[in-house]
Amino acid sequence: MDIRIFQNKDRMLVQLSGRVVLDECDRLKSTVVPRIEPGVKYVALDLGEVDFIDSAGLGVLVGMKVSSKKTGATLALVNPSRGVSDILIVSKLDSIFDILTGSDAKSVVDELGQENLRVDGDK
Repeated sequence: MDIRIFQNKDRMLVQLSGRVVLDECDRLKSTVVPRIEPGVKYVALDLGEVDFIDSAGLGVLVGMKVSSKKTGATLALVNPSRGVSDILIVSKLDSIFDILTGSDAKSVVDELGQENLRVDGDK
């Protein structure tokens, strides 16, 4: 799994790619959750390049939502891949997340995904 983080003042974009599975969950949590601190108002998780997510990965997404809520940030899932979208629907987690697709998703990624805003992550 690759993690790329971009931040513009109080808005953050986290781009994930690959497989979000148990073996990667600790790294994902330790990389992203500490950045969801007071002052961050919006966190967008770009899941467009995620091939697969297991139950542990879904748990991390829920944990990020809880962390965001505690600090007053809004968390949105952006452009989930077909496989991720299907799993969110089957697990009924699509009802607890804000999910952006289409032009809304493109706007967020275009605005926040600029290389000069990259702050952390791996490639």
